[in-house]
Amino acid sequence: MEFKSITNSTYVNEGIEALRLAKEFQDKKSLRKNFEINKHSKSSRNNCWNQINKRYLTNPNGDLNRVLIKLIDYEDIKLNKELMFYHYLQEELIFKKTLVNFIYPKLRVDNEYVVKSEDVLFFIGDYLDYASSTMKKTARSIVKALVDFEIAEVEENKVKVKTYRPELLSVVYAFYSEYAAGVEETKNFNILNPSVEHIKEKAEFYKLFLMQPAIVEDYLQRAWKEDYLGYEPRGGLNQYVLKYKSLNSFVSMLL
Repeated sequence: MEFKSITNSTYVNEGIEALRLAKEFQDKKSLRKNFEINKHSKSSRNNCWNQINKRYLTNPNGDLNRVLIKLIDYEDIKLNKELMFYHYLQEELIFKKTLVNFIYPKLRVDNEYVVKSEDVLFFIGDYLDYASSTMKKTARSIVKALVDFEIAEVEENKVKVKTYRPELLSVVYAFYSEYAAGVEETKNFNILNPSVEHIKEKAEFYKLFLMQPAIVEDYLQRAWKEDYLGYEPRGGLNQYVLKYKSLNSFVSMLL
């Protein structure tokens, strides 16, 4: 796993616009030609495009990320931002590492944690080796991203993360990404019917959304009732079955 610095904005708003517009085009070249970026200079526009392209628009094969594009809509901003947040984490691995190994354990203590850039800076020092200014910018970018994606709240000039309750579709999307075929960089297991115990002990998806383990099964039960997952209580183990072979199959079923 290669960790890199983060020195660019999340470009959340521009990303949402691009993903919505992408529904109308077959390739990135056509999309780029018709996508207007409201930046003053050509270099700023190019940088914005490059960031949203690699973080949100592109799948591992280099094509448009149709799975994500299909789910992005015009009304549910919370869902849109959560799905983009999930993909942002897969691209910005130092943020993902910080979230899972530093912020999430702190949050588990009392369901609330004030995220300070100086504390993040100390943590990422074990994984990055850049100039001091770049390290500080990366730490600030991590804190800012939590706010941009509305995973954290700003209260009295403090950035606070609390136990988060994402949209059901965000959780199921991440669940399929981790267990089903289709997104190899997020697939961690070859298990089609993981037990609740396995999910809580080994899965990563719920930690990325800062969910407490106690509420995970509630989401899985809701997913079963919505017919997104199967449910098999066997030998004292509550197992949840992937009803679709891939993330793409699951998303296609929704639409």
